[in-house]
Amino acid sequence: MQSINKYTTNEEYTADASRRKALKASTISLIESTGECKIEGYGVFVEKIFAKFGDVVVYDATHGVRFIDHASLPATASETTTMLNAMGVTAVGVVFDNDGSKVYVMAAKAQSARWAEGFIVYVHGVSTSGGGFTLTYNDVVIPIAYSSGTLADIATQIKAALDASSLGAHWVVSVDGNDISIAWHWYTPHISSVAISGAKKGETITQVTPMDYQTTLVADVIGEEYPTYYVLRKVGNLVSYAGCHYERFLQYYREKGNEDKNQSILHYGVLRESVFNEVDNPIVYAHYNGDYEAYVRDHLIKDPTHKGAMLDRESKHNTVRLAGAKYTDIHGVEKPIYPAAYLCHNFDPLALGENSGTNIGLHDWVLPSFAILKKLMEQTEIGGTDALNQTLAKLSGGNCRPESSYIWSSTQYNAAHSWYYNAGGSMYRNGRSNSNAVRAVSAF
Repeated sequence: MQSINKYTTNEEYTADASRRKALKASTISLIESTGECKIEGYGVFVEKIFAKFGDVVVYDATHGVRFIDHASLPATASETTTMLNAMGVTAVGVVFDNDGSKVYVMAAKAQSARWAEGFIVYVHGVSTSGGGFTLTYNDVVIPIAYSSGTLADIATQIKAALDASSLGAHWVVSVDGNDISIAWHWYTPHISSVAISGAKKGETITQVTPMDYQTTLVADVIGEEYPTYYVLRKVGNLVSYAGCHYERFLQYYREKGNEDKNQSILHYGVLRESVFNEVDNPIVYAHYNGDYEAYVRDHLIKDPTHKGAMLDRESKHNTVRLAGAKYTDIHGVEKPIYPAAYLCHNFDPLALGENSGTNIGLHDWVLPSFAILKKLMEQTEIGGTDALNQTLAKLSGGNCRPESSYIWSSTQYNAAHSWYYNAGGSMYRNGRSNSNAVRAVSAF
């Protein structure tokens, strides 16, 4: 049972401690003079209006969505699991923002995916007695020969030949039934042609994806406008990355920034501290009066960002249209072109189904936009000492630390890149072929 108390001063609150303890219940105490809300006990439910960064979002069939104050969680993951089971609730996420009208929640479960699917072809009729063919990818000609062996052995030999080509080691070769699948996961110019020739023993090729989605503008796939954007730094230049988490951004670029000399105020990169001096960079050094930290702060993201492009708080429109884009594989099965968005749109932590009315069922979650991801990450702390990461640890939900997280957003940068949070403390552009963390978010 939960007790709610109201006090005029902290002294009045302190004087009433023995009475609260005798109640043997979790308590919430409001202090009028300071506006404080003090929590005592384990598993204390709070109203939506009081939900804050790090609080747990739970669900039970009787009450629906509820919030538990993070300060009232036990010390360990096992104790937290025991407590939640005893309360008859299931944890589904962690609060990272509350603007008074909506509570923004990150799913406790992290996933991993590429932002976009690669270019896939299937080779049929491969003989286990040995053979070969030539694969032409645009104007790159790759001769492939293989000796006898199982299909798995031959797939390994094909990958080795592809990796040794001028295109490099970005191929995934696997056995699928009686065929071998070849996928290209890297950004290159648009595909103009792919062909197989010189095949032996009846080898043929089927192109599965009609275009290279990792180097294609979203608008070309979904048939509606999906613009691309740079980000605006506080200093005033439009670039492909800018600081998000100040402490981590400072820590990273102080040691790993570039060593360029004689830079202008609106230079692209971020200088490391060792060249931030009046000899190497006199203009920049004078402009910031020798204050390196002030210089770094000026390379953080400026709000609103370019053209308001990244201020979509809910990202639902982007996620829905990305998740709906499909291709048909060699077996006639529809698969997502944009796996990260698809995972979020179809994230259903409690298998409640579509139109659950709970804000935690199927299609209630999205891939966070640039703005939402920025809001989430800039509140975290190095080492995971913040309330959100402490709660994630108690829910066995991994971590979301500013120095170790690589998280996709739903916002496109250009045909080959999309925005993500980079462990150097910035919002950066990343090749869509890469697999990064996917953290579904929702707004109640």
